[in-house]
Amino acid sequence: MTARCSPLMSCWATSDGTGHVRKTLRLLALAVTLVGAGALAQSAGPVETRVRVYPLEVLLNGAPVGIWPIVERNGQSFAPPEAFDSWRVQRSVRGEPLEYKGQTYFSISSLPGANVHVDVVQGTLRLDVAAEAFAGIRAQRQEAASLRRDAVVPSVFLNYDINYNHSQFRDADGNRSLGMLGELGYSNALGLFTSSFAVRDLVSSLPETRAKLLRLETTFRRDIPEQGLTFNAGDATTRSGYLGRPTLFGGFQVGSNFGLAPQVNRQPLPVIMGQTLAPSTVQLYVNDVLRQTARIPAGPFTIDSLPAIVGNGDVSVVVRDILGRETVITQPFFISADLLAPGLNDWSVEAGRLREDLGSSSSRYGAAFASGMWRRGLTPTITAEGRAEVSRTRSTLGLAGVTALGGSYLARGGLAASRDERLGQGVRWSLGLDWRGKANSVLVNAAGSSRVFRYLAEPESAAPSRLELAAQAGFFLGPYGRLGAGLAMQFPYGLSRISTASLTYTTVLRDNWQLNIGLSRAMGPAPATSFGVSVNIPLSRRSAAVVSAQSRGGRLDTYSSFSRSPEGAYGTAWRVLGGYQDEPRAEGSLYHFGAGGIASADVSATRDETHLRLGSVGGLLYTGGKAYALPRHDSSAALVRVPGYRGVGVGLGQQVSTRTDTDGYALVARLNAYQSNPIRLDPNDLPITAEIDSIELPAVPAWRSVALVVFPVRGGRAAVIRVMLEDGQPAPTGASVRIVEEAREFYVGRRGEAYITGLRARNRLRLSWKGASCALDVDLPEGSVDEVARVGPVTCQGAIQR
Repeated sequence: MTARCSPLMSCWATSDGTGHVRKTLRLLALAVTLVGAGALAQSAGPVETRVRVYPLEVLLNGAPVGIWPIVERNGQSFAPPEAFDSWRVQRSVRGEPLEYKGQTYFSISSLPGANVHVDVVQGTLRLDVAAEAFAGIRAQRQEAASLRRDAVVPSVFLNYDINYNHSQFRDADGNRSLGMLGELGYSNALGLFTSSFAVRDLVSSLPETRAKLLRLETTFRRDIPEQGLTFNAGDATTRSGYLGRPTLFGGFQVGSNFGLAPQVNRQPLPVIMGQTLAPSTVQLYVNDVLRQTARIPAGPFTIDSLPAIVGNGDVSVVVRDILGRETVITQPFFISADLLAPGLNDWSVEAGRLREDLGSSSSRYGAAFASGMWRRGLTPTITAEGRAEVSRTRSTLGLAGVTALGGSYLARGGLAASRDERLGQGVRWSLGLDWRGKANSVLVNAAGSSRVFRYLAEPESAAPSRLELAAQAGFFLGPYGRLGAGLAMQFPYGLSRISTASLTYTTVLRDNWQLNIGLSRAMGPAPATSFGVSVNIPLSRRSAAVVSAQSRGGRLDTYSSFSRSPEGAYGTAWRVLGGYQDEPRAEGSLYHFGAGGIASADVSATRDETHLRLGSVGGLLYTGGKAYALPRHDSSAALVRVPGYRGVGVGLGQQVSTRTDTDGYALVARLNAYQSNPIRLDPNDLPITAEIDSIELPAVPAWRSVALVVFPVRGGRAAVIRVMLEDGQPAPTGASVRIVEEAREFYVGRRGEAYITGLRARNRLRLSWKGASCALDVDLPEGSVDEVARVGPVTCQGAIQR
């Protein structure tokens, strides 16, 4: 197995099925040739059966494939089986093999489309064969089930969202309130523990109101990437699938998690096949974007491993052989996240108690239950799903499936049955059809329930619908914009039909003005029509204006707003609005985006009311013995260490987001878990004497954890040292110099001078050349780290032969 790849693209591996080393084969072939030639010198058979052996260089479809012993008999050429294996051609069953001197040779002329030309004088055999003569090859992306993760640094974090509201009324008393949503968390190598909470009425206009603390959700999560599993203990949500409904519960949950290896495509992929007559370079384009490249030998090839993509479009393969000939293979593809590759399973199992009154009670749990969801890819176009839920008084069971119909059509269907001790047995069905083109889409869904069907956590008082219909369509009109339409209809038991229809149109005008038009109609017990028009006007790269008018039930609402965004990720933004909504109305907002969070202030006023809202959103993280403020710790992060260097710019990719502190540490937030995140240093912030193997290292953190990334920068000072031998001659050019107890070597140039880095105030060096070596002590003069000192001449003493 050999792997070839471009430094900037994914790798493919090519397998030819042989274990021979070509160089060894050539040597063996020459040896066999010499032995055969000696034997022929003693042979005196008839002319028509005379056998000759030649050592010939074989050119297969114009490409050299080595020197091989070629046996010629009666105008036919034969080669040993090792040659066919090395050439990756399949030996034909036609024609009798030739047994000669205990070795079996096979006919070359019997290969499909074979054209053989032997030139004994030039010592070559030109062999042209058809592509089907070659053994097929698969071009595969090299991808592990999960990437190697970095060491987890234990960390504690707090996320907060603080809100203060103050309202003033003309004819009534005002009110004020202060509350907070928060989340405490701790992560280490074992997993992640989090607990969210709400604090209400820290400040209240009602004197009898007291502050109240409510626990929301508490969970311990452990990922097992090697097996693609995630385990949750505590508060969690059931996985619904196509038939179910998400349910809050407290207990245990274990199941597959494809997010632990996001680089692996779990969906059925299109298969691209082709053939080439000569070794070629293959480039894979997805929607005109180059995604992969590989080198393949001559013959048929198959590509069945695209990058992790979802959607539709065109995939093109450009095959360019060594002679410059180019072939392009293009075919459409449709990859849906609802389909699984054949044989792939997606499952989840939960057990515990149903959570009740979340947000008003800290620890109210209801009936015990158990549930499970299982999906499996049966074929490239069919995925099946099953789901079961059971509690003491209620149970549900359902089966569903999704299938690709071709032409970017996807159909879904499912049937579920429920049984309740009080209500009895009920059923629910669901059907759907999706069509997604490159720019257009149509989605239609229909569902219905019997009167007594209930999900596991659904109350008995819920009113199911006899029939639900929904349709949505979007069409790209080219330079004229985009048109969208939607329709929703609901037929509840014992109630009138409720329907809503909508139509939207969006287009871009001159100077990037954007026009939005919307029309909606509600039909049922309270019919109403709404029509609105808005225009977005870019004023500059950072500022814009919006003008809008909307008619609802005979009323006309209008407003105009102006907004300005910050220059980059951090800075100040603002928005002002004025309009008429039943009465004159004015609003204003001010936001500050900082490295430690977001601060906001919003005020709105009418003739009779004034509202003020102040907010602060952010997070605090303690890791590696240091505390950091950040907007929120909702994703993963990297603790970057550059030992001994402060003020060095660090960021994700090309963007510098922070700098190292006095101890050489920096925190880079908002990383993607279980993916390779390129952490990069700004080389301009390192002194000229600093040495580093790479200014970019990948970070692969676990879920919401902190990964440790260390850049081993070699410090010290640099100096040009002139070295003299004991006989007064300069050290020989090309001799090596190294700092004692270090492996790095430096080399002597003209006049015995060597440029050496990583030096301290006092240094012990060793000079080596032509089996001899000697030692020298070097003391550097005072100077800055960035200054290159000049030292010498220094005599190297004690030369010894090694």
